[in-house]
Amino acid sequence: MEEHIFGLPPRSVGDRIDVVVDVLDSTASGCGIRLLPFGVECSLLGLGLPLGRVSVYGLEVFEIDPCLVLVPSADCWWRSAPDAKEPLAPFLLELCAGFGGMSIGASFLGAVPVVSVDFSPLSVRHLKANSHGQVLALDLNDPQASRIIHVLPQWGTWSEPDETELQLDMDELALYMDPRELAAMLGVPDSVILPLGPRESNCLLGLIASPIQMVWIYGTLVENYQMATGSEEVLTALATLENYKRELIRQLHDGFPAFDTQPMHFQLWSNGACLEIMCNRASTAGSLLSAERIQLDWGHHGQISAEGGLPISDDSLLQAQGSYLLEGHGKQQARERPTGLLAIGIAHEQELIIECVEPGSFLFQVLRKHNLQHILFLRDDLGRVYGADFRLWRSLRLLTLPWLVSGWHTLVGRGPPTHGSDGTRLGLGDPIIWTTLQSVVRQRGLMAAGPVWVFSPKQANTLLRTSLPPVLEAGAIQGSAQVLCIFPADEHWALLHGIIQDGRIAWTYFDGLRDRLFEAASQLSQQLSALLGVSVTSFTSASHYTQQAEYTCGTIALLHACLALGFPGGFTEDNITRIHEHLLLHDRKADFIGYGPLGRADTLSELASLLSEHGVPAELSRDRATLVLEKLGTSLVQSALRSKMPWAALKAEASKPSFRLRLVTPLELSQHLQDREKTTFGASASSKKQRGAREKKLASKPIKVDPQALELFPDTFVDEDGNRVGAIDFQEVAADQSGIALCNAEGAAPFFSSSSPSSDALALALIDLPEEDITAAAKIQKCMIPAKYKATEEPVVFFGGLLQLGDVAVKRKASQSMPQPAVVTTTVLKIQAYRDLLGTSWEAVSRAPIRELADATPALQLCKDSKCTGKTTDCQKAHPAVDEQYDGVILDLWSRLFTTMEGKKTEAKEADCFSVLIRVPSSMVSQILQQQPVGFFFEPRCQTTKGPDPRYKVIWLPGLDHLAASHQAKTCSKTVCLMRIKQRFGVRVLAKDEETAFKALRPGVPFMDVEVKQIYNLMPLPHGTQKSAVSALLKEWNWSAKPLQPGKGNAGYMAWTIGAATPPPRAVMPGFKLDVLITDRYDDLAKEIRQDIQQDLDSKLKQIGTANPDTDQRILQLESGLTEIQAQNKQFSQWFHDVHHTCHSTQASISELQQQAVHQKQEIQRLGQEVLTGQAKFQQLVQTAVHEVKSDFAKEMNGRFDTLEAMMAKKAKHEA
Repeated sequence: MEEHIFGLPPRSVGDRIDVVVDVLDSTASGCGIRLLPFGVECSLLGLGLPLGRVSVYGLEVFEIDPCLVLVPSADCWWRSAPDAKEPLAPFLLELCAGFGGMSIGASFLGAVPVVSVDFSPLSVRHLKANSHGQVLALDLNDPQASRIIHVLPQWGTWSEPDETELQLDMDELALYMDPRELAAMLGVPDSVILPLGPRESNCLLGLIASPIQMVWIYGTLVENYQMATGSEEVLTALATLENYKRELIRQLHDGFPAFDTQPMHFQLWSNGACLEIMCNRASTAGSLLSAERIQLDWGHHGQISAEGGLPISDDSLLQAQGSYLLEGHGKQQARERPTGLLAIGIAHEQELIIECVEPGSFLFQVLRKHNLQHILFLRDDLGRVYGADFRLWRSLRLLTLPWLVSGWHTLVGRGPPTHGSDGTRLGLGDPIIWTTLQSVVRQRGLMAAGPVWVFSPKQANTLLRTSLPPVLEAGAIQGSAQVLCIFPADEHWALLHGIIQDGRIAWTYFDGLRDRLFEAASQLSQQLSALLGVSVTSFTSASHYTQQAEYTCGTIALLHACLALGFPGGFTEDNITRIHEHLLLHDRKADFIGYGPLGRADTLSELASLLSEHGVPAELSRDRATLVLEKLGTSLVQSALRSKMPWAALKAEASKPSFRLRLVTPLELSQHLQDREKTTFGASASSKKQRGAREKKLASKPIKVDPQALELFPDTFVDEDGNRVGAIDFQEVAADQSGIALCNAEGAAPFFSSSSPSSDALALALIDLPEEDITAAAKIQKCMIPAKYKATEEPVVFFGGLLQLGDVAVKRKASQSMPQPAVVTTTVLKIQAYRDLLGTSWEAVSRAPIRELADATPALQLCKDSKCTGKTTDCQKAHPAVDEQYDGVILDLWSRLFTTMEGKKTEAKEADCFSVLIRVPSSMVSQILQQQPVGFFFEPRCQTTKGPDPRYKVIWLPGLDHLAASHQAKTCSKTVCLMRIKQRFGVRVLAKDEETAFKALRPGVPFMDVEVKQIYNLMPLPHGTQKSAVSALLKEWNWSAKPLQPGKGNAGYMAWTIGAATPPPRAVMPGFKLDVLITDRYDDLAKEIRQDIQQDLDSKLKQIGTANPDTDQRILQLESGLTEIQAQNKQFSQWFHDVHHTCHSTQASISELQQQAVHQKQEIQRLGQEVLTGQAKFQQLVQTAVHEVKSDFAKEMNGRFDTLEAMMAKKAKHEA
């Protein structure tokens, strides 16, 4: 058997083969197969395969004679292969991908690279950057790789030393070939991204299989498949190769602006004159003839001939340094030449120019006559663009277009103009996009032959939203043509460029933000192809200009159109920005505007984030942002987002009368402020310990507000006569001044003890209050101070006061129409629920504690029966009084906590107690307390301070459990409800009934009505001293105190803890034949803490062991240093005292100077008044003098006129 290109069939027993087979018949124990491509039929034992074509890996030869028998090995596996009868799939599996050249070439014909395999990290990075499907970094020598990619190729890689040796130094890098040039030489399109360095890119290019070769291979495959399936349209491989070469040349010309620096020169002879022509690209005779057609007379056509008079075809390329002849020939069926004068109307900058010219004149002659030679392009009423070299054969009415593509290069170096009052740059609209694109196409028509189909942005938008029927039959467009469409999508501009060849079109989608509108571009290309009646051969994306600045997407789309039509490129980012600004000057109202990287979707996300930061809930922020965009418009919102203070700018726009839009509702703002109070410096506390410290800090230290950041509302304060008192700065508060100034208690402290410095209406508006005694001594009137923040203009109200500094009192302006709605008086109740008393119902309480509380307490439920009063029926629900009206009994609730019995916060399933604070109408408190359910305990809270309500007292029942305490409470008629703290139970009664209830509940125990404000320790006391003995001792001392519990004593004596309303008579009192020491409990506690710390320190020092001499020496040095620091502190204190004395003297001198300045100010005011009086007298004298002069002058002139009239009358009589 001859050797096959795929290798040899198995020849000996034990050979291992991997092969593609056709399964002829199959059973569970084996099957009959045909080996491909050898055509050898054999048997396969021990493996059942499905009928059809299968790839099998890991087979072994079991027997050769008389027939070939194969068996599976231990690691054998198989996969079904595609059926040859199935349609040709456009999916590629590229092995040893390297640079990806095979996918590049095949994708030109519509193939889709699904998987690319390579082991080199450089190749993997390059393939991922160019979207070559799923990129797998696999070593094809590894048998496991074949399970993933289903093939077994051979592949080699560089070793680590070779990789290191191949690294380039700086000298080699400077001489290295540009990877783009090398890629161009290998047939790689310029649209391929090269993400690696020059060395890595060139190494990959060294492994490339040229895309041109793959175009030929894949094109031949497609051609053979179309011929085999009887397809009506067969695209030959040669035609495919020509299309690819044409596209390659176009991209290389656009991508290498260096070509422009080496123009091609040739000579053109016409009418005996020689014209030197310079072209920056290879041009054809047809393009030259199209550009020079304007020289031809009416009814003539042109012909380009080479030297010797030999005519050349329109497709022939012009040669550098060549000489050509342009000849004009009359047409056989030429129309009659226009006669008479033509009327040309040109509108330029609100001026209409009318000029009559001879037929055949050039448009630039008319423009030059009226000093408009700088105008290169004009358009008519239908939007058609005319160049200045257009030859006039009919009357026209035109409009000048000063913005032109050829003039863009002249913009470099000018100062950047602005658009709008604030200099905000905006995106281009569809009018400027459409007219400029027409200008580009018109200028292109003067350079090359071939039609260009142009679709407007509005047409593209219509095609993206609806599907239109084809307007041309298939094959109607013959030859070559181009299609241009700059389309809008998601407020972004992009270009779709198509090249039509023989009824087929190859699309390229250009975008400054690559692939941003890929789906929209693909959809539009299908719509345009159907509209033109052509079939799509390829669709690729490219980007020669990357969008870096905002809003320049429209300008970049126009520049991409220029490159597609053959104009030179190479614009820098600064050029693009200035071109964009120039186009903005001529933009007008548009239906579509491109906003660049910050399109509507990005604006929506940024706006939603801003709203969420200022109070809008996260789940509502996107809907609110959509509403704001609809109301304000994207342009205004983006301008606000780009300002230095986005939130303030956005609020200013939303509050304009034309919008009146509320960005954040009052409820959302209130919740946002509450959430912000729970954070420290804007960040949430990271642990429970930090949260506890933060809450304690916030509770003890109120928020300080800078009064300088606030501004009073006008017409808020008036004097005694009702006259408005204006706001002044705190620095302006001085003697004989009037007004009201904002300040805090710290700033107003110097004025608390001073007398009124002004005889007018002068006051300080305090945004916070000092201590109560200072407030009363300074006669500060408590009131609410409304103000607003200057930066954000947000309103704020302070519970502060007014400090009068003048003889005329200042007060709040009373509103005549201030509403006085009915207010329900409320009381706060602390609710506690204990798990040990609720039993099995604790699970329901942990899930919905408030619901269980309301269900167990009828008084917390509002009766829905309007006729029920609760007095004549057994209804125990809440019934509002006649003068009250509320929607529910529980008006508010907060501080819901699940805790252990010791008060530590925990989860509900592990908690022993639940507590919450609720606010209820005061009229319902008595009824609620009487209905206290089992397991729940209610405690009224004080309205003004933290603590229980002083109108109620608790009588504790020591030693009793819940059952005994409940029974004891029922025996007392004064009982309000039962009370519990941890394991202690008591009875709550009214304060006025405390003594009566105490005697009934605890007979034999003396009643002591003492309000505990301070706790003291009594020691020494004899061991065995009981509470009654301590009470008797306190009574003998005439001290309003009562014993609480035994304290910590020693071996000889014991101690008792005492609660007192007043300090003790003396620190040492006699008792039990001893001197009893009375100490503050907190001082003792601090002493105990210090002792504990000292003991811990001593134990630690003992653990450390005996100190070495070096340590002792360092300690001595440290003590010496501390002694020096103390001495320096004393010296600093003396210096500070001297500085304070000097500052006090300086302050006195400054006060004296201020008094002198006030006196001088009064003198200056007096002199100013005298000057004003003298000025008035002087003006009066001047007016009198002028009046007299005018009167005398009038009399003199009247006399002379009378004399003149008399003389004229005598002369008339004499002549008569």
